[in-house]
Amino acid sequence: MNDCYGCTEDKYPNRNKNVCVPKNITFLSYGESLGIIFASLALSFALITFLVLGIFVKHHNSPIVKANNRDLTYTLLIALSLCFFSVLLFIGKPRNVICLLRQTAFGIIFSVAVSCILAKTITVVLAFMVTKPGSKMKKWMGKRMASTTVFSCSLIQAAICTIWLATSPPFPRADMHSSLEAIVLECHEGSVTIFYCALGYMGCLAVMSFLVAFFARKLPSSFNEAKFITFSMLIFCSVWLTFVPAYLSSKGKYMVAVEIFSILSSSAGLLVCIFSPKCYIIVAVTKNYQPVLALAFAVSEINENLQLLPNVTLGFHIFDSYFSRRRIYHIAMEFFSTQHRFVPNYKCGTQNHLIGVIGGLGSETSRSLSDILDIYKLPQFSYSDFEIRDKSYHLSLYHLLPYDVHQYKGIAQLLLHFKWMWVGLLTMNSESGDSFLRNTEATFHRYGICPAFMKKIPQLIYFDDILNVEARWDEILTAIKESSAHAVVIYGDTVTMLTFKVLLHAGEAEPGKGFGKVWILTAQLDLIAVTLHSDWDIEPFHGALAFTAHSEEVPGFQEFLQHARPYSAKGDNFIQTLWEQVFHCSFLNSNYDGDTEKACTAEERLESLPAPYFEMSMTGHSYSIYNAVYALAKAADSKYTFRSESRIMMWENMHPWQLHPVLQSLTFNNSAGETVVLNEDGEFTMGFDITNLITFPNKSFVRMKIGKVNPWASSGDDFKIDADSIVWPRSFNQVVPLSLCNDNCHLGYQKKKKEGKPFCCYDCAPCPNGKISQETDTGCDFLVFLDSSLVTNISLQTAHLRENIYMKRCIFRRIGKMHTKCAICRMPVFAMMMVLLLVLFLCRFLQHLQATRVAHFAMCTMSDLFQIPYQYSTHGDLIIGGITTQYDSLFKTPSFREQPTAMFADQLMAMTKHYQHVLSLAFAVKQINENPRILPNVSLGFYIYDNFLSTRMTHQNTLKLLSNQNRIVPNYICNKRDNLIAVIGGHNAEISLHMAIILGIYKIPQIAYSVLAPTINIKTNLPSSYRMVPSETFQYTGLVLVLLYFKWVWIAIIASDDDKGEKFLHALLPMLSEHEICTAVIERTTVLSDVLENFQTLEGIFGIVSSLTTSNSKVYIVNAELQTISCLKWQIYVYTSIKEMNEVSLGKVWILTAHWDFTTETFHRDFDIQVFQGALSLALHSNEVLGFREFLQELSPNSPKDGFLKLFWEQTFNCLFSISPESEVDHRCTGEEKLESLPGTLFEMSMTGQSYSIYNAVHAIAHALHTMSLSSTSKLQRAVMQSKWNLLNVQPWELHTFLKSISFNNTAGDLVSFDENGELAAGLDIINWITFPNKSFLRVKVGKLDPQSLQGQKLSMNEKLITWHSSFNQILPVSVCNDKCSPGYSKRKKEGEPFCCYDCILCPEGKISEQTDMDACTECSEDYYCNEKQDQCIPKVTTYLSYHEPLGITLALSSVAFALITAWVIRIFIKNWDTPIVKASNRRLTHILLVSLLLCFLCALLFIGQPQRVTCLLRQTVLGIVFAVAISSVLAKTLNVVLAFMATRPGSRMRKWMGEKLTSVVILSCSSIQAGICAYWLSTSPPYPDTDKQSLKGKIILECNEGSVSMFYCVLGYMGFLAIVSFLVAYLVRKLPDSFNEAKFITFSMLVFCSVWSSFIPAYLSTKGKYTTAVEIFSIFSSSAGLLFCIFCPKCYIIVFRPDLNRKQLMRRTK
Repeated sequence: MNDCYGCTEDKYPNRNKNVCVPKNITFLSYGESLGIIFASLALSFALITFLVLGIFVKHHNSPIVKANNRDLTYTLLIALSLCFFSVLLFIGKPRNVICLLRQTAFGIIFSVAVSCILAKTITVVLAFMVTKPGSKMKKWMGKRMASTTVFSCSLIQAAICTIWLATSPPFPRADMHSSLEAIVLECHEGSVTIFYCALGYMGCLAVMSFLVAFFARKLPSSFNEAKFITFSMLIFCSVWLTFVPAYLSSKGKYMVAVEIFSILSSSAGLLVCIFSPKCYIIVAVTKNYQPVLALAFAVSEINENLQLLPNVTLGFHIFDSYFSRRRIYHIAMEFFSTQHRFVPNYKCGTQNHLIGVIGGLGSETSRSLSDILDIYKLPQFSYSDFEIRDKSYHLSLYHLLPYDVHQYKGIAQLLLHFKWMWVGLLTMNSESGDSFLRNTEATFHRYGICPAFMKKIPQLIYFDDILNVEARWDEILTAIKESSAHAVVIYGDTVTMLTFKVLLHAGEAEPGKGFGKVWILTAQLDLIAVTLHSDWDIEPFHGALAFTAHSEEVPGFQEFLQHARPYSAKGDNFIQTLWEQVFHCSFLNSNYDGDTEKACTAEERLESLPAPYFEMSMTGHSYSIYNAVYALAKAADSKYTFRSESRIMMWENMHPWQLHPVLQSLTFNNSAGETVVLNEDGEFTMGFDITNLITFPNKSFVRMKIGKVNPWASSGDDFKIDADSIVWPRSFNQVVPLSLCNDNCHLGYQKKKKEGKPFCCYDCAPCPNGKISQETDTGCDFLVFLDSSLVTNISLQTAHLRENIYMKRCIFRRIGKMHTKCAICRMPVFAMMMVLLLVLFLCRFLQHLQATRVAHFAMCTMSDLFQIPYQYSTHGDLIIGGITTQYDSLFKTPSFREQPTAMFADQLMAMTKHYQHVLSLAFAVKQINENPRILPNVSLGFYIYDNFLSTRMTHQNTLKLLSNQNRIVPNYICNKRDNLIAVIGGHNAEISLHMAIILGIYKIPQIAYSVLAPTINIKTNLPSSYRMVPSETFQYTGLVLVLLYFKWVWIAIIASDDDKGEKFLHALLPMLSEHEICTAVIERTTVLSDVLENFQTLEGIFGIVSSLTTSNSKVYIVNAELQTISCLKWQIYVYTSIKEMNEVSLGKVWILTAHWDFTTETFHRDFDIQVFQGALSLALHSNEVLGFREFLQELSPNSPKDGFLKLFWEQTFNCLFSISPESEVDHRCTGEEKLESLPGTLFEMSMTGQSYSIYNAVHAIAHALHTMSLSSTSKLQRAVMQSKWNLLNVQPWELHTFLKSISFNNTAGDLVSFDENGELAAGLDIINWITFPNKSFLRVKVGKLDPQSLQGQKLSMNEKLITWHSSFNQILPVSVCNDKCSPGYSKRKKEGEPFCCYDCILCPEGKISEQTDMDACTECSEDYYCNEKQDQCIPKVTTYLSYHEPLGITLALSSVAFALITAWVIRIFIKNWDTPIVKASNRRLTHILLVSLLLCFLCALLFIGQPQRVTCLLRQTVLGIVFAVAISSVLAKTLNVVLAFMATRPGSRMRKWMGEKLTSVVILSCSSIQAGICAYWLSTSPPYPDTDKQSLKGKIILECNEGSVSMFYCVLGYMGFLAIVSFLVAYLVRKLPDSFNEAKFITFSMLVFCSVWSSFIPAYLSTKGKYTTAVEIFSIFSSSAGLLFCIFCPKCYIIVFRPDLNRKQLMRRTK
């Protein structure tokens, strides 16, 4: 196409800009999550508001409701609920009716709400003023004033909304331009001005309310809720001030969301701030005041005690948590600062010495408080059930109550005492409640107790909790009423009891009988009364059993309570509220005056209150607090002894944490005479009291102490109860209740479990014939005492057991209560039974002894029936065992019809390279024996066996090492001659694990050289196992580091199809994903036997190898275990043979694990190894060991001790020592063959990594033995004195201590040591394998992995040494899923593909990608912009209106030109100063106007050039003031015209206003106002130079930021206001006689002026950069020129061109 075209409004171009895509329609709907959230919040807040309204209506006559104008409160709550509901108008598709109602309904409702608050604040002020003597404000008090305020304020808003709907009503519209890809459905405001008028009026009301409330906040509290109103209106104003910019800056549905959020947050602020304190007061707890008094009483006692803390006084500061975690944290921080401010992590202004904190009542309170106090190590005494799970936390916390576990046991003991095996459980709905259910359920099950039901009581801390609990209340009540359990355990805290009382009150219990349950209450519960519950009955709790904190009567405490008075308690902010709540009265200076109108006299008596309100005896909680105060005092007294005033300085320097050592072992006697002990767990060891609650009709109750639970008492004394003193609930008629699932089974019946029921529920079935049941609830059994026929039919052992049990039963019954059955237990019978028991016991002992002897003889004569001749041994004083892997073969499956034999199912498959493992062990032992510095006088020997890669042979040969070499006896060491000190092996993880299981029993050290660890924790489960290889985890890390180094992110993995392969993948794959490496293919190899079985069908052969040819991954990671690599090589060989391919053509980079070695079995000797050309492998670190090559060269196949060498020689050199006719090989071995002639795939002369590990293992054992010999002087002396050292008697387990700490340098110079996990503290080598056609290869060390290095330096690589596969032409291979994304493009994930596979998409406009494969495009910094290719950021060009560009030059010349013209006009008027036309125009005003116009033209020069600080300050302010002078001059001219005309009338008094005085006043006053505005502007938010980097692409605009846009528009607005006034006055007087009138010209000039500046605003807002400045300069020129030419052109024309008209006579001539 020749040209591009634009899409229609309802479509937009796609990313490739070749198709127009339809736009989506969007609006804030109920179908999206944002709409659902807002709708849910609106409904929730509305319901909460109605709940608060219900609370206030219910307490209509309470003081707190009365004191704050009930009618206004109800109106405000209804208005707030409607505010929340109005949010629903903003959600959903906009329609005509909805758009009309949205803003108008919201505005009117909010005006009602805010006007109610304004009326409340005015009422507060008037109420205070009325109290003054002689005040006349009483006539304004009452409902009339409040109603007038609300009605008038709301009516004004309603009028504004009516005008809005009548003139420019809102309407639905589709906005197609705000969003590129969407059509926004919205409600257009119609008139934006009226919309902001409605908002502004609402803001005006809010500001007025805030100001009135702010000034009234300190009036007396009895009339005042202004404090809460001040804070609420502050939130309200803040929300709506931030609303305007947020509203203007958002678009579409998010603009609606901003308004909804503002409505919800401001309304919720009003609701919470104003009504939360009142609601809390309405439901305030009164009984919890006693702990406050207990603390004060204890402090008072201590301060009066001269023997405790002399010269030092204790003080206290008590806070209320209000059940709020936020408040708790706030309180905790206030402890460390002054009471007026706090700074987290700092102790600012602390004046008091805080030594401890006591609190809180609930577990959440304690935990939250401890989180802060533990940081400062401040002792905290908690009287909650908060149990410390992790001892490393909450180290400063002490418990006033024992841990809950003791209470659980006490509850179980109580239930068992009364045989209540069927109980209900009620608990608080919290983490503590869940813990209680878990622990009690386990405890009950252990004691045979079943829970009938388990319910969680919902907590009502906040008002909105009630919304979700009604259904759960019904469920709990139904469970309580319908359950057959008569005992119900209730667990919780104060809030739980409050909620439970609400629940019981809601239930319909039978009058006088309650629910017919025995409530068992835990220690945190109490019958606490709340003012909300004041008229509720406590009868349902009659007869309850309660666990309470232990308490004793403290002398003097009741007298202390009797003297407590509101006016005498200085600093006590609690007592006045308590007094008003419990006595239903009010003080003069308080908000609360009770339900009645009576006043508090402060002479009321606390002892007259019922117990639910207040108790005079010290409760358990109060007693615990009392002891806690004394504990702190005793600890401080024992830490520092205060005997003189000089010792006070010690107190000044004491820190709270210094008290912990004393507190952790504190014991003292309190004033009640009881010993108080604080144990090492931070618990007071006082236990629990069991109390019986007896209630009375007057709502009082008595606690009867009937028992005690003391976990620290001796057995039998830990639980005591006086059951006879218990008063049971009235429904049981003082009979001990039964709580069972069903009745007991009588004699003759047995229990039969009910299906689907707990074990406590059962049926009773009659006993079968021949059986009886002698007790209730037991099973049926045979009668064995007199039935001799039955005795003869049972075994001797069973008879012994039965008679023993029966005898014990009779003896027990004789000691206890007499039973009828025991009447036959007379002395003769008893003696006969004792004789019988003795005989039976003797028979059993002899039988056991004989069986033991026979078994022992059989074990020690067992012979080994499965001997295989392949072993290598050398005798020595100490023996090192070895299990190696030389051969792989299949054993014949046992038939179980004959003894197993040492026959193989197939010939041995030799792994000839592994023979070096045997030789390295032998070489190391030879070196040590020849070294006189290590183990002198002691020789080492070894026994080496092969495991044949068989679990069976691994176990057998490991047992051989523990027994005589000709017999295997498990669990016995028979005829053992050799001293086995340690074992080395095995080759892989599975073999190592099988060995470790057996060797670990005897604690024999095992040093493995396998790479992969067993699947169990070595350190924990196999403490006798060591590993001469690095950690397996580090190998996985090394694989990832290699991949990351070469940037290979698209790989394939080959692993075995077994547990080892699964473990390998399970460990590696997460690490690959973590480093953004993808797996293209995961192939699994089966064992070689499975491949051979499926060879005919080619199953499993084409699978793996075909992926090598088809996969686009160039890198394959292989878990190179022996069986895995053997199977892989076999499959490659078969596949390439069938497909007639060259193995080299596969062209892959192999990355192999540390198992890898070119180990070729005998049947692999013809396989080509070129496929592995260029492979990289991790390898165990190895070094050249001196003498090892010579040791290998000296080998002779005729060695009689080495059972491996002969077979190795035959299979390696493909010869036989003895040739038989059946032999397939015709070449005879001579013994002169050279090992160095073998290819590396069969045998290497240099020591491999695993051989090096075995070599180091032998030396580690030797060095450990040597260190052991040097560790004891006595042993050393014996070594000198004796020819044989005492090490011969050492036990293998003694070697562990020395092996764990061994550290030495071997003969190759490498450091050998174990880490804390028993693994070699070393790294791995990275080997590059270079293969040759003759099947030889070369190892090249190209890198190293060091786990000890710093992060980022663990891998060192020399890439130049690497030889890649020939198919890569020595170019670094690339292994990625797809080509990299070029600069200017970013990655986009392909659906259904791994994250490494992606498409490349062009960066969005305004973003770039400078590098390849960027995940996301980035934006340029503000000083740069992107180029067309979007791959580079280009610096932006600085731009401003300068003098060096045509536009700037033109405007500057225009400014000068207009100024010159103005100056020329001034010169003309000065020259013709005394002419009539100049005189008639008021010469002074004319010159002021001309000078101001001259300055207006010249001030345009301030707008040209680079913005500077001075020019920015002067630009708008000078322009505003100069223009104000000019326009005020014009206004003064028009006023002069009016006055001049009016003064000509007979008797006119206007003459006195004529003259220069009026004009001066007008100009000075009008200009001063503008100057004041500008001065305020400069003092608050002055303009300043700024840069705009966003408006224009590629440019940085240097401009003057106005500082305050509002002040800028105020200056312009005031200037416009003067212009309009001048225009109107001039317009009205334009038809006065011409001799006095220049109003026509003024009218026209002001019309031009107003037109110019009216068009300036949209032009100013729509332009950017220097053109914005040009628009303003143009407006200055055009408006100033309009004034100049319209007013002065006619006069200049007459003066210059028609001087004949400039005469006095003509000027006086009228029309």
